[in-house]
Amino acid sequence: MNPLTLQDIYRAKAERRTRLAALPFDEKVLIMEKLQTMGHTLRAARAQLAKGERGEMAEVAEVAEVAVDLM
Repeated sequence: MNPLTLQDIYRAKAERRTRLAALPFDEKVLIMEKLQTMGHTLRAARAQLAKGERGEMAEVAEVAEVAVDLM
């Protein structure tokens, strides 16, 4: 297996940007809605932890699983 070079990373990023730019607008909107939902879920979990309402790591893992499922 060849080591990953900086050029490989930049090329992959450029290809990803090209693929995303080619998506239909409706699909881009759906992606943004999913990202926003994930952000809201994670921020809510962080706020609850900061307040001390839910300090168990298992509960944090549950929230993370929900966020991943939304992807």
